[in-house]
Amino acid sequence: MNKERARKKIEAFDFASLFADELLWNRLRAGATVDADGRAIELKGIAEKSGVQVFHCPPLDDGRLPPYALRQKIERALTRQAREHLVIYTDAGNTAQVWQWVAREPGKPAAYRELVWHKSQASELLLEKLGLIAFRLEDDDTLLTVIEVAGKLRDAFDREKLTKRFYDNFKLARDAFAGFIKGLPDAASQS
Repeated sequence: MNKERARKKIEAFDFASLFADELLWNRLRAGATVDADGRAIELKGIAEKSGVQVFHCPPLDDGRLPPYALRQKIERALTRQAREHLVIYTDAGNTAQVWQWVAREPGKPAAYRELVWHKSQASELLLEKLGLIAFRLEDDDTLLTVIEVAGKLRDAFDREKLTKRFYDNFKLARDAFAGFIKGLPDAASQS
């Protein structure tokens, strides 16, 4: 993924080109219509990779992003049509994006993971996450499974796993560093 080109596409709200040209997903021509709060909401198909789909949800009639409760309803309705997916919500002024992915584990309630990006902020965190769902030309679509692609989404957007990985790596680095400390009277002082 070329980060500078990807950054420009994020800022331009050009999701189709971002996924097709930078992340190497396939274009998804078909959209989806979902019923949420008695409204028919048209979602635009953006991209697809081995059965995992990406959709864009337009702003409400007043130009705002759908509120959190409505986003949950949209996501639940969409799950009936596309089990594994990512939804990108935007406002009419193209100033804000909400990237929504849901962690589903047997016996646990759905865990909504959202990354909010505003045009006024740096896009580094979003670029880091997108780097985890980028593919290479060598990746053969016929060999990739929905489970593998969904796993990449989980790695990118599930902050609990990301936080645990950070602290595990931090503990390893801290323990290694503590082994280099010399001259302190006892092991307790080194911690």
